[in-house]
Amino acid sequence: MSVLEVKEEIAKMEAEKKAFRFDLVRICWYMRGSISWEQAWELSFEDKKIISEFLKDNMERFKGSMTPIV
Repeated sequence: MSVLEVKEEIAKMEAEKKAFRFDLVRICWYMRGSISWEQAWELSFEDKKIISEFLKDNMERFKGSMTPIV
């Protein structure tokens, strides 16, 4: 692997890490305190994926409604 390829791989991994952490923040925020930051880190990959998909579906569902989502 060349130095450029290594740098590209590191940049890709950093972007994935940022997206992963953002998903954890989103889970904690929308769960309204029912799950802590530490608990979110302990979720399995599959659980995080299911919760994230559920939250995205609900955000889309309520996007057009006038129901306030805090």
